[in-house]
Amino acid sequence: MQACRWKYHVVEEKRPGEFIPVQIDDTGSFLFNSRDMNMLEHVPDVIDAGVTSLKIEGRAKGAYYVAAMANAYKTAVKEYMRQKESGKPVVYPQWLLQEPYKVTHRAYCTGFYYPDHPADQETHVGGYINDWRLLGQVLSYSDPDKRLNILARNKITPGMKIEFLLPGGCPPLAYSVPQSGLRDRYGKEVPEINFPAHEFSLPCDKEIPAGALMRTRV
Repeated sequence: MQACRWKYHVVEEKRPGEFIPVQIDDTGSFLFNSRDMNMLEHVPDVIDAGVTSLKIEGRAKGAYYVAAMANAYKTAVKEYMRQKESGKPVVYPQWLLQEPYKVTHRAYCTGFYYPDHPADQETHVGGYINDWRLLGQVLSYSDPDKRLNILARNKITPGMKIEFLLPGGCPPLAYSVPQSGLRDRYGKEVPEINFPAHEFSLPCDKEIPAGALMRTRV
């Protein structure tokens, strides 16, 4: 039905036919301001209930969101399957539980999975929470030169603290952008990376796989 994609207006009882738009701005106006669903730490309950497939909502989402969330839930499933044989409660690493907070999101809830904590509207924050920003994507790694070739998405400056989002259930890798050695695609040194959708390279001692995403805390 895609009802969440429709545009809504409200009608006041004593003013029939006068449509008032539902908006979210800096002052509030929280009508229909639903929360997003985060069931990552409850994956054991979902699997134990008999669920055999998880769908990551990706419509109208960016590639970074889909990559981060699909990777997080896949890792959570793998960890559950690995740990359940011990008979002890499943314990997820802290980095994994933080993944939903590193994508654009609204305040979280557990949807309608638990009757004692039903989904409700967010009345404190209007709009989305953006605590992290996508910086770029790794294209390749040159081992002899120990340099990363990347496709920039946002500005990258010397000294910036960033993370590489790695595939396969690996914890994100912390990295500090060096003070020098940033180059454009032609090998010319640049003071900073500030042209989105352009290729650059930078020094890196660790080999990072192609496709890894780069992000930083805003």
